[in-house]
Amino acid sequence: MRNDAHNLNQAISRRTQREVFAIARKALTDLATTSLEERLGEVFTPAACERWTARRKPAWAPPLKAASEPALVRSAFELPANERAVIQNAVNENLLC
Repeated sequence: MRNDAHNLNQAISRRTQREVFAIARKALTDLATTSLEERLGEVFTPAACERWTARRKPAWAPPLKAASEPALVRSAFELPANERAVIQNAVNENLLC
């Protein structure tokens, strides 16, 4: 019974998370001229990523270079292929160089 309650709580939590993201995406899309996914890609443009990493690169670069597995960037929602490519290029150029 305890296990069933735990599973139900997890299912409710995942469903709530999906709904909150859907509502946020809809609200932001209604307010903006670009989609949330497009805006995320803009945030990860090389220039923006370079500014962002200027302070953080000394802490991030050594562990990323020493890692045996590639870096993994996660999103709560599926990104279009072109947005994934923009993010991948920005990470490669600014964190892994």
